[in-house]
Amino acid sequence: MSIADAIDAISDKVLALEQENERLKNDLETATKNNASIQAALRRRELEEEPARKQEPDLRDKLIKLMAEDIENQEKLKGTSPRIQKIVAVYREIYPGG
Repeated sequence: MSIADAIDAISDKVLALEQENERLKNDLETATKNNASIQAALRRRELEEEPARKQEPDLRDKLIKLMAEDIENQEKLKGTSPRIQKIVAVYREIYPGG
């Protein structure tokens, strides 16, 4: 193999490596953009769900207040089912004084 042939072979390898490097840069750029899009979509979803999460305790309290009279009446009854007893017990944990 002559020196010219060796230089041509090396040049071909360098060209192939440069092309691969360009392809990898493009892949990285695409992956970075995709990741940013995914992160933005997740953040939007979190922001959309935040008001619902903040309302959950309020809704729970409203439901409990609506059911309070029924729960307290069940508490007064003797021989209630184990399920009702659990409901009353949880109610009393949340509202000890009634």
